[in-house]
Amino acid sequence: MVFEASIAIFCFIPLCFFLFMNPRDNLLRNWPVLGMLPGLLVEFHRIYEFSVEILRSSNLTFTFKGPWYSGMDMLFTVDQANIHHIVSSNLSNYTKEEGAVVDLQDVFVRFTFDTTLVMVTGSADPRSLCVEMPEADEFAKALNDVEKKLSKADAILTRMCARFIYSKREEIISREHAHTANDEAADLLTSHMKLDATKYDLLNPSDGKFLRDTMLSFILAGRDATASALTWFFWLLSENPEVVTKIRQELNTNLIKIYGQARPSSDYSIECLNKLVYLRGALYESMRLYPPVPFERMTPGGWKQYGEKTHWNSSLGETGEFREEPSYKFFAFFGGPRSCLGKLLAMTLMKTVVVEILQNYDFQLVKGQTIEPATGPILRMKHGLRVKLTKRCSSYEINGYT
Repeated sequence: MVFEASIAIFCFIPLCFFLFMNPRDNLLRNWPVLGMLPGLLVEFHRIYEFSVEILRSSNLTFTFKGPWYSGMDMLFTVDQANIHHIVSSNLSNYTKEEGAVVDLQDVFVRFTFDTTLVMVTGSADPRSLCVEMPEADEFAKALNDVEKKLSKADAILTRMCARFIYSKREEIISREHAHTANDEAADLLTSHMKLDATKYDLLNPSDGKFLRDTMLSFILAGRDATASALTWFFWLLSENPEVVTKIRQELNTNLIKIYGQARPSSDYSIECLNKLVYLRGALYESMRLYPPVPFERMTPGGWKQYGEKTHWNSSLGETGEFREEPSYKFFAFFGGPRSCLGKLLAMTLMKTVVVEILQNYDFQLVKGQTIEPATGPILRMKHGLRVKLTKRCSSYEINGYT
């Protein structure tokens, strides 16, 4: 009986409105339960003209009341003083978004997979980091399974790499026939295929296995190791907010020196990134505490772990300059003749990502999650890293710079 009565009431109220009242007498009446929604629906076919009438009759500012408990109450205004108050003088009280919760580890893995595959192949962008956040494709799944289902993953990776290698060879032959070779924009796969074999005793650019192993080495290092380093770095930033402030201050200081303003641009030059010595030192310290590849196998000597849970930040000198430590002290990029070939690229990529995020977003760790490493050759977070991202009010208004 209660349910039927409720339905009857809901139907009766708008029926009275339509049958016995002239909507023009009271443009939007605030009804019990339904609020102003019935009147809005009646005038929806001429919503623009109706909006002008409403705002003119309410001194340029109108409060719309939606149905109870619907969260549809809204304020409409064309008053210039109100607009200035909302978008300028008191912007922080009128946020455009509540903040999105994302798994940063998943975002970083997707990003580094896309960028690394493009760098290696020159064309194959898997677009795993896009608005839809699609499920991992066959190649990415095989990379994820390489630790658990080695034989199956190896077969898939071999087949996928063979496809890339075949396509690249066909592309090179086609360009040579058309005389349109472009060595300046050569990708990693192209550069290895065009190696002068007479200069090397052991390298064979025509060997498919050599090319496959080279591809996988760069893809695994570029995707997994870089994503791991970024994930742990942002967790440490969440635990040390004063470091975030210092990174932003250093960035804005250098942007003003180079460009004349702390501009909200994604066009960060190598010159600017190279001057971010505090950021570089912070990244080094993070990788020292949480090395992306925590174990290195050497013969003789077995296995050794290189992460140390002690405070050590001697990368910066007394005057603030960056001081490169010997590789045997800082082993994140290995050392000696076997130092990581992609060190400079990885550091440039990580600094760019950090700068982009910190310039445009504030982030807060989601409470209640467990932060612990997963077992494996790459130091991943077992449960990911969920954070709440909120768009910053203005990239110009950072730490006193306008």
